[in-house]
Amino acid sequence: VDDGAADEEGSALRYAARLFEREIDEDLQPALSTFVTIEAHALEAIRALSPLAAAFRSVCGEPALPQLQQLCANLSAGWCTQLEALLAESIGRAVELESWEPISGGRPAVLRSSSVVDLFTQLDQLCDVFISFASLQPLQPADLRAFTDVVERKVGSYVRIVAEGCVPLPASALEGDARRAASAVASDEAPATSAGRSRSSRAKGAAAGPPANK
Repeated sequence: VDDGAADEEGSALRYAARLFEREIDEDLQPALSTFVTIEAHALEAIRALSPLAAAFRSVCGEPALPQLQQLCANLSAGWCTQLEALLAESIGRAVELESWEPISGGRPAVLRSSSVVDLFTQLDQLCDVFISFASLQPLQPADLRAFTDVVERKVGSYVRIVAEGCVPLPASALEGDARRAASAVASDEAPATSAGRSRSSRAKGAAAGPPANK
């Protein structure tokens, strides 16, 4: 009897939780069009609803608050779209203002890129925002991959722009040492190769036997 009463209570609790979840899910429908990227109000809403989603999962099982999952996916997609334009503009401005300040008085002088400092400072801040967002509600692997793909593409674009604007570097002392070492190895191998060929020729002659008497 006790087990039956517990089952009835559990069923009643799951039924009540499902009704409550359905009401919240319906209220979330307008938010899907209101919030289009990661911003303060959207984060507050997700922060408030995430504990409820966890409670519904523990009582009713998966899925819980599917509209909340859809909202997070929409915010992630909107954030990635926004980053494309934001980083393209930031990279263009940083490269345009590049100063290449010398940080040593040697010859040749060692130069410091101000644009790389600006870019990676911005990327660090953007990653902090996305990590804070992703920690509130589990995201799908595709949503996480979309963010990393944007960062990878834009960093690659920045590297290509900087590389195209750099003059070829002069041969360094290390490169000269490497070339001299390679030449020395080649010189050492040449006599050994010649000696090997001579030994091979003599061995072939011996195998053929003494020359025939005329």
